[in-house]
Amino acid sequence: MPQPEPDPPPPTSEPEPEVPQPEPDPPPPSSEPEPPAVTSPPVNAMVIFESECAVCHSEGRSGADLQESTLRVEEITSVIVNGLDGTFMDPWEDRLTPEEIAAVAVYVKSLQQG
Repeated sequence: MPQPEPDPPPPTSEPEPEVPQPEPDPPPPSSEPEPPAVTSPPVNAMVIFESECAVCHSEGRSGADLQESTLRVEEITSVIVNGLDGTFMDPWEDRLTPEEIAAVAVYVKSLQQG
């Protein structure tokens, strides 16, 4: 007499391991060159300083002598953005872009002696 087949094992609750899928092939290179990225021109802090700041911040003028300043870049940035109460230094945040303000602050720091 033939032997009955054993019952199959009960299903397990563990998920089957995932089989890694191959990475898709990259697209073929285009024969046309990519157009250059559109970027704004680099900020020339010295030009901005000469046209906007030197009117007050040059020798013999009413603005602070920036060569004698000991302010850090962060402090200079704050003065440019917010102005300085009790002085003729007005806020420039509405007249210069954030990039221009950052560049001018670094430029002003470079003017400091020592």
